[in-house]
Amino acid sequence: MPTQGCNDEEMKAVLLVLTQDPSIPPLPAAGDAALYTAFDGWNPFPETHLLVQSCEVGSASELPAIARQHHYPDARSMFYLPIELELASKANPASTPRGVFVTYNQPLTPADADEYHRWYSQQHLPDVLACPGFIRAQRFGISGVSLSPSPWVTTLECMNIYEHSCETVEEYNNAFAHVRAGIASGKIGMTPTLTPGAPTSAYGHRK
Repeated sequence: MPTQGCNDEEMKAVLLVLTQDPSIPPLPAAGDAALYTAFDGWNPFPETHLLVQSCEVGSASELPAIARQHHYPDARSMFYLPIELELASKANPASTPRGVFVTYNQPLTPADADEYHRWYSQQHLPDVLACPGFIRAQRFGISGVSLSPSPWVTTLECMNIYEHSCETVEEYNNAFAHVRAGIASGKIGMTPTLTPGAPTSAYGHRK
């Protein structure tokens, strides 16, 4: 897995919290925080809401201290660290984010790692961001640090957040249809280095 941190003196760790509680609070020290509601047909998990929040940390070694001080006992949570900087869409530069598409994956085998990360960074994220409705994307690596007693939804190493501008699930379905069409036509190339069957989820109604 790549070195995490984007070469900054401080990095923005992202905490994902899956919950049934639409009033769940962010951490006191959180910077950006947004609560989303799962789109119908796009959620493989029982929790209906996703809280995404960022915390500036000097290194991954600071995360266990945060976990000792703060807890989400009735939710599932996981800290992720940036693999690389956020990438903005050139096709949709002025759009306002309304939701997120979250994917989890990892290289199929250790020998696939270099090609897997090259494909994601140089090919797949730019391809998706060229489709209508997708605004920004960033790749993250799992930290293993949770604020919850229940296990996280996956042990896969990598997580990707794509911000989108869709107000409704119908709008999102239309936007994602462009991604599917690109894959079907070969315009959006895929890779055999992906782990099959990995979960994905889409959310809207940002608060």
